Amino acid sequence: MLSTSVSNYREACRNLIENALLRPRMYFQTLGDFEAIMRGHELAYMQMDAIEEGVSFQVDFSNWLHERKRVSAAGGWSLAIQELAESADRSIDDEFSDHVQKFLAQWND
Repeated sequence: MLSTSVSNYREACRNLIENALLRPRMYFQTLGDFEAIMRGHELAYMQMDAIEEGVSFQVDFSNWLHERKRVSAAGGWSLAIQELAESADRSIDDEFSDHVQKFLAQWND
């Protein structure tokens, strides 16, 4: 039986996100939909005892957005990205892509 770990979880997150960035509409209609997918992904890893609660893309990306962009992610990171996109007059997909790629580049294994 294969064992899982936080490292496996982060690699799986990266793969899922990178594929979604290539073909966003294949994965989600709204960024909120993708946030829900990522939450389900997190819960599956938690149920396998591969990660602990609070050690996830959801938490880390929300904190990163708050620290770097001073935007609240209390309603979820998808709403934070939407707020940033609107204030910069950019598409939500472009805003998400830019920020998540920067985040993933420094997300420790």
